[in-house]
Amino acid sequence: MKAGLGSKIGHAMLVGALLVAIGPVAARAQTKPPEGTAPAQAGQQFDDWRRQCEPPAGDKPESCVIRQIVVNKENNKAMLIVAIGYFGEKHQPGAIFELPLGLFLPAGVVFSIPGAQPIRVVIQTCLPQGCRAALLLAADVMAALKKGDQADVAVESAQRQKMSAPISLKGFSKAFASLK
Repeated sequence: MKAGLGSKIGHAMLVGALLVAIGPVAARAQTKPPEGTAPAQAGQQFDDWRRQCEPPAGDKPESCVIRQIVVNKENNKAMLIVAIGYFGEKHQPGAIFELPLGLFLPAGVVFSIPGAQPIRVVIQTCLPQGCRAALLLAADVMAALKKGDQADVAVESAQRQKMSAPISLKGFSKAFASLK
C-alpha cells in the first residue's frame, strides 16, 4: 500500500522534528573523545551502547537516547555516531546518523541489519561539523536490531568510494529498554 502525499509530508515533518530533537545530544556526543580514550562519561553504559540524556528545559521533559561512536582505528577519530531513541508526538523509535563531511550525497546512507531489508536513508543536512541522516525505525527493523550482533552503515565518498562502518549491537536491547 502506497502512502499518500499527506503521510509523506507528515513523515518528513517527523524526521525534521527528530533532527531538531536530537541536535543537542548528538552534537555534544561529537565533542567527546572516543570511548576508551578519556575518563568515563556521564550516562549509563550497556556494553557498546551508552544512554545519554538532556535535562528538562522549560516545558520540555528530559530527552534521552542511546548512542554509539564508531572510531576509525587508523586515526582514532569518530567516523560515525549513531543515536537511537523515541521521537515526536507519537513517541516513535528513530535513528540519527552523524557522518563526516566529504560524502557523495545522492548515494545517501544504507543501513543494513541481518534479518531486515537494507534501508536507504537520505542525508538531510551537512554543516561544518558533519552530515546528518535520520529515519524512523519500523517494528521489523527494531526486532532485527534486538536480535542481531552487528549492523552496518554504508556511504560513498565524494570520490565515489564505498565506505562502511560496523555498529555493534551488543547491549542494544537492554540499552533501548532503558529509554521507556
